[in-house]
Formats: sequence, C-alpha cells, structure tokens
Amino acid sequence: MSASAATSGSSRRWAAHPDHVRGLRHVAAALAAVTAVLYAAIASGVVTVLDGPAEEVAATQMSFALPAAVTYAAGVLLLLRYDRWIVWALGAVLQVMVIAAYFNVASERMPAFETWGITIRVLQIALLVVLVALAIRPRSPQHTPPTNA
Repeated sequence: MSASAATSGSSRRWAAHPDHVRGLRHVAAALAAVTAVLYAAIASGVVTVLDGPAEEVAATQMSFALPAAVTYAAGVLLLLRYDRWIVWALGAVLQVMVIAAYFNVASERMPAFETWGITIRVLQIALLVVLVALAIRPRSPQHTPPTNA
C-alpha cells in the first residue's frame, strides 16, 4: 500500500466513522440542552441574573431568555436529527454572535457579569468548539463502498 493510500484511508476512516460523528453530535446536543434548560430557568424566574425591581427584572429576563431557550431547544432537535454541515456551521455562527452580544451589553446591565451568565458562556464556548470540530472534519466521498483491506 502506498503512503498516499494509507494517509487517504486513515482520513476517510476518521471522516466516515459514524460513531465518532454521532458522538460529537450528541455532545453538542447535550451542551445545547443544558444551555436551553438554564435559559428556561432564567426566563421562568427560577434564576435571577439582573438587579432591579422584580417586575422589570422578570420582564427583561423573559424577553431574552425565553427566545434563547426555545432556540437552543430547537438546536438540540436539529443536531440529533440532521447530520449536516449547514447545521453545524450555522450553530457555530450563532454561538459567536450570542457570546459577543453578552459581552457587548455587559457594561449596560447590573451586574455586568454574574455566575449564570458566565456558566452559560462556558457551555456556549464548549458547544462552539464541538460544532467547529464537526464542521471542519474531513469528509468522505459520498456512497463510497467500504473496502476490505
């Protein structure tokens, strides 16, 4: 076997190994699910991340956390249902946008940073890493029959 065939074969094995990709997709879905649950806790008022009058805090938390919880829950379903590059790429872009938005508005809110927000950012960064790993992995040619080597 030539060196190029060996390299190509190992790359294809990693790219085509369904358990590896499925495992990464499940890790991404689990991270998105935990993030959705935390956002739901914020939206419902179980967790408070802002200071101020109770009604104002409740309305503000509901306004950003409920859409986030629903979006991350939808992400869980997409990650589990579709083995597609576009899902991972769009998910990665979403993570960058959400993380950037959190730090951009931090100076305008009280407190600027809090435990739940940082915890969610850690989850989102981990999710970003997994989504990027899925999106940039080598892809095997479609419909290539397995070879007996």
